[in-house]
Amino acid sequence: MCDINFVGHIHHNWLIRKNSNSILFNVGVDVLNFMPITIEEALSKIARIKKNNAIEEY
Repeated sequence: MCDINFVGHIHHNWLIRKNSNSILFNVGVDVLNFMPITIEEALSKIARIKKNNAIEEY
């Protein structure tokens, strides 16, 4: 299990990244169609991407 950090205003266009012990989820409106999302929606997006092994390592 790893930590999830919600970040924003990062000047880059990525949604989710992972390092050795945490997942970063970009909640900036520029990557989310300029709309807020709920914590449930964010966790669902993370789960789907993890299932497909599509989280970018940094």
